[in-house]
Amino acid sequence: MSNNIEVVSKDAFAILSRLFDHRAILKGECTFFVTEMELKKSRQMKTFSDIIIAAEKSTQRIPECVELLENRIEGIHGKVINAGSNIIDIISDKSLKNSELREHFKQKRENEWADFIIDINKAKADIIQKHESSMQQFKL
Repeated sequence: MSNNIEVVSKDAFAILSRLFDHRAILKGECTFFVTEMELKKSRQMKTFSDIIIAAEKSTQRIPECVELLENRIEGIHGKVINAGSNIIDIISDKSLKNSELREHFKQKRENEWADFIIDINKAKADIIQKHESSMQQFKL
């Protein structure tokens, strides 16, 4: 019977250790967590080093860009001024052409109106003459 109790107690202790003793699993999980964090840290460090290298290159190029900008700003300013004056010339030329065209059409309308008035007066005179001749015939 003591043999039976020993077997049962060993089984009970094995069951208890499986239920409550998770040191091996916890150790594995901790190891996995640590390796993941180390990999993440190495990736971030590589990214940071790439950013630092790019920033150093940029800081070296900034003075060159500023100098280039200062050297070319006057030329660009002159070109902008010239382009503006060219646009104003084009607009004024178009305005002049439009005013000349407007004057031409105004003169043409005035001539047409004068011709129309002359034609109307001739027609009026013809109608008055026909009316008078008709009135003369009725009087006789």
